[in-house]
Amino acid sequence: MATQYMQGRNISIYVNGIPVGCSKTSTFEITTATSDSTTKCDISPTTGVLWANNTPQQNSWNMTDNGVVPVLNSAGQPTEYSIQNIANFQIRQIKVYVEFRGPFNILYGGDAWATSSKGTAGLTDDFTYDVTLTGTGELRQVAVS
Repeated sequence: MATQYMQGRNISIYVNGIPVGCSKTSTFEITTATSDSTTKCDISPTTGVLWANNTPQQNSWNMTDNGVVPVLNSAGQPTEYSIQNIANFQIRQIKVYVEFRGPFNILYGGDAWATSSKGTAGLTDDFTYDVTLTGTGELRQVAVS
């Protein structure tokens, strides 16, 4: 069977089940803080080199997104969350449920806070946004139905 790859255009970030903006780039990051538990016992007996012995301690995660601010649909409501919606989540400190969705039934989700939101309006450019959603608690992998 040939290897299948996901194209970036098929990946989106959702907040409370609604896509965030008209994305250009969506990013998903997991980091693990470690503690150094290196001792003299970690010196290689063959080379005499001391190698760091790190122990994983704490996971953290975030999702970032940037793109163009969505237009209103015919009913006058945004078809996606706009920078205004995300900024209001941040200003009011409202915890949201976010998902990083892709094809092949891949989904990661968890609770998050909007910790950064920015809108940019160049003279002859589209109005664009950047948003960071910082996870709080466990990130879960969930099957998409």
